[in-house]
Amino acid sequence: MNARNPLVAMYETTIECQVCKQENNGTDHLIHRHEFQLDINLDIPATPDKVKLSNLLLQYFNAEKVDGYNCIKCSLRKYLMRFTDDLKNP
Repeated sequence: MNARNPLVAMYETTIECQVCKQENNGTDHLIHRHEFQLDINLDIPATPDKVKLSNLLLQYFNAEKVDGYNCIKCSLRKYLMRFTDDLKNP
């Protein structure tokens, strides 16, 4: 991508593990991903009277909770706990 193109934007996605967040006060429970975008898709209501662009952008960039997501650290910890339980109780 050509970063000098004024129509290209860098977009950062931050994923936060809800399990680590409870156990850790630092920032190692955050995963950041960067990508370039040429456009964004906004959800325009069926009756677009008096729709503000700022409200559409706030909705687009609003946080989203993904149920059941675990970071790599928590997934590995869960697997190791299950694995050691299987070794103790064959």
